[in-house]
Formats: sequence, C-alpha cells, structure tokens
Amino acid sequence: MKKNMFCLFFILLVSDTYAASNELLNRNILQVGSADYTQRDLEIYLLTKNVIVGGQDKLITKAEWPLWLSMYKDNMLFFTVVNDESQFYGSFQPKLEYMKERKKLFYGKLKSYKKISSYIKKQGWTDRNFEEVLVQMEILKLYLTRKNIVSEKNFSFKNLESYLKEPWFKEAVAPKVYRFYEGADKYVKLKGAKF
Repeated sequence: MKKNMFCLFFILLVSDTYAASNELLNRNILQVGSADYTQRDLEIYLLTKNVIVGGQDKLITKAEWPLWLSMYKDNMLFFTVVNDESQFYGSFQPKLEYMKERKKLFYGKLKSYKKISSYIKKQGWTDRNFEEVLVQMEILKLYLTRKNIVSEKNFSFKNLESYLKEPWFKEAVAPKVYRFYEGADKYVKLKGAKF
C-alpha cells in the first residue's frame, strides 16, 4: 500500500511539474547594452503605444511577431540613445497634473479597445505599467522636438516609427550593441499572471 501511494504521489508530482513547465510567464528576448528586456515588457510597451497612437484593436500574434520584435528593438535602441544623452532624459520630469491628464486620455481610449482591454485584465497589468510607457513616450517626444528632428507642432506619435527610419537614427544607434536571446525570434504565448 505504501509503495502504491508513493508511486501515485511521484506520478502526480511529475505531471504537475511537467504541466507547469509548459506555461511560460515571461522570458528574456532582447538585450540592448546592459539592459535586458522581456516579452512581457514588449507586450506592455507596444500594446500601450498602440492605444496611444490610435492603432487597431489587435493583439501580438505569431504571424506578426518578427515585425513587433523589430519595432520594439528600434524603440529600445532609441531609449539607449536618449539615456546616453542625459541632458534630455535627465531634465525631463513629467508634472503630476500632466501625467494624470495623459493617463485619463489613455484610459478613455482603452475603453474602445476590447481585445487589448481583455488581454490586459488577463495578464494582470497595473497602472504602473502604463505610467512607465506614457513617460517613455513623452521622453521620446521631448527628445525629438528638442533635437529639432521634428517640430512640436508637427509631432505625432503615429509617425514615431517613420522618425526612426531616418538617417539620424541609423547614425545614432550605429555604435550601440544589442542582441536577441535564443528563441526570441519565435512567438510564445505567455500565461496570464498577476505581479
């Protein structure tokens, strides 16, 4: 009887461990300089950005993964450039009232994004996740306008990717080092989890 109980316990333990190993909560996908970025970072950043720019209500899919990954890499390379030029990044302190206004605008837009809203709830993302992206987007805007790459009047978050295709960007990121982690080129669905 003890032997049978032990075997049953061992089988249950192994099957639970196997099932848990097939559910991925997060993974490293990109390293820029000394900063590591995860798939969850990518999803939070790009889906929040998608709502900000008024993009389509769609999730990141296996078919479009290479495009999303490339876009994220370019944006994180850009943040490395901004961080290196700290006179722009360091001087940017968003005012509390301004950020409240930006958050309110974001949540107002998010209501019309049913797929993204549902995914956000399932993943357990928090206010803090969105605040970080909103601040990052404002830093990008500040950098681009202060460097006279685009005027404040003509700036649009919708055009951000086109700004990053221009020669100044290629020159700025040329000395930056980045690498993708093994397996990053393949899309993996993350299990929802609250952190």
